[in-house]
This record gives sequence, structure tokens and C-alpha cells, in this order.
Amino acid sequence: MLTITFTEEQARGLAELIDLAERGRECFEYQASFGDYTEDDMQAAEVSWQRAQVTAEMLRSELENA
Repeated sequence: MLTITFTEEQARGLAELIDLAERGRECFEYQASFGDYTEDDMQAAEVSWQRAQVTAEMLRSELENA
């Protein structure tokens, strides 16, 4: 297990980074609705998004407990 200590500024930056990732996902889904991506692209994006979500949830939990 890795323990990381964040300053308040770093914690705010991390929260913003998570927010940006979520908004980026929304933009991706919007573009995908126009058929801009292949099925393989969509599957690869979903795998990446699932990994990112696991990490984001762990970090969010750490930020809430800080």
C-alpha cells in the first residue's frame, strides 16, 4: 500500500483533475453518439474508464478523510 500526503492546494488540484476526467468522459460519450469511434475504440475506452474510476474512487475517499 502507498500512502501519500497532500497539501490543501494539492487536494483541490486532485479533486479538479478527477472532475476534468469525468467531464472528458461526458464529451467522449457525446462524440461517440455521432458514430465518431469504432466499436474497438469504444471497448478500449470503456476498459480505460473503468480503471480510472477505481482510482478516482480511491482518491476521492482519501480526500474526504483528509
